[in-house]
Amino acid sequence: MNRLPRWLVAALAIVPVVALAVFYVWPFTTLIVEALSGTAIADTLGRPQTWEVVWFTLWQAVVSSIVSGLTEPLAAGVLAVGRQAKWERERKFRTIWDAVAWLKVHHPEIDLDAPYKPRR
Repeated sequence: MNRLPRWLVAALAIVPVVALAVFYVWPFTTLIVEALSGTAIADTLGRPQTWEVVWFTLWQAVVSSIVSGLTEPLAAGVLAVGRQAKWERERKFRTIWDAVAWLKVHHPEIDLDAPYKPRR
């Protein structure tokens, strides 16, 4: 079996490790140090926008959980039937439904930056 020399593996690992340190560890550490000061926490909790975001997140999570609980059994049935489909029309429907299901799962990840966008 061909194995790379250990020195080469270490040399190849330097670039991703440095990139991780520069683009993740350093900004994350800076953010935590600045955010955990007593004045920053008090200022954040004292803002009305903070509580608007908390309220929006709470009611959206409750409504989303209820809607998901009601629609997911239907989605599972449609996907189960769609996987056995032999007609092109049903396969297209399944593909569209898969895209909708993917968007439903990944949409919250896409909108995570919404509270940080400036208000107009």
